[in-house]
Amino acid sequence: MVKRVSLPQLLRRYLHLSPRGATEFMLVALALSTANPTLRSLGIGAAFALTGEFIRIWAAGYSGLAPDQGPFRWVRHPYSLGSALLFAGLALASRNVYVMLATILLLPLVYQPKIKRVEAALRRQLGPWQPRYEAAVPAFLPRLLPMSRGWLPHDANRVVFSVEYALLRGRHRELDALLAMVLSAGALYALKVSTHAEHLHLWVVAAVALLAAARLVYYSVKS
Repeated sequence: MVKRVSLPQLLRRYLHLSPRGATEFMLVALALSTANPTLRSLGIGAAFALTGEFIRIWAAGYSGLAPDQGPFRWVRHPYSLGSALLFAGLALASRNVYVMLATILLLPLVYQPKIKRVEAALRRQLGPWQPRYEAAVPAFLPRLLPMSRGWLPHDANRVVFSVEYALLRGRHRELDALLAMVLSAGALYALKVSTHAEHLHLWVVAAVALLAAARLVYYSVKS
């Protein structure tokens, strides 16, 4: 009897990507390979992307859930909110309606499992204080003012924000995202100023393909 292998298992086995990571990679590749940016779209997209990356770094700098600290006092899922703003910025900068539609349709689907895991972890961590936190702090639309401190007992687990943890040692390792954002911004700007944009699109497609191949080889050797 042949054992069936699911798509997420195939992604993890051969590309070492989760469905969410594969979708994000595809959105970046689609945006860069079909972009038709202007200086205005680049400026608007950069504002969204920088805001999203700032929120991601702020959330990733805590080694665990910190419901009475940092961005968690404004919104329950700051990392997902930051990711949504980051990819919205990329879609806006690319000025391609299909990329925008793909971003709107796909991100909620692939982020849903992560959101459910975070909610379950919050319930385990907060116990009887979870209803108060959920009632006071929205899931995605941030509060105008942060939730006040001191509502958790003093013996609750406390974590300290660390830029090093956010960029280098943490589970998310946002340095990769920062480098990818800088490279994407450079590629979009090159597409704007170049007089041979059609050739640059081909280079972008080739670069994305090489990156996927390099990732496959790297993890094959590493394992």
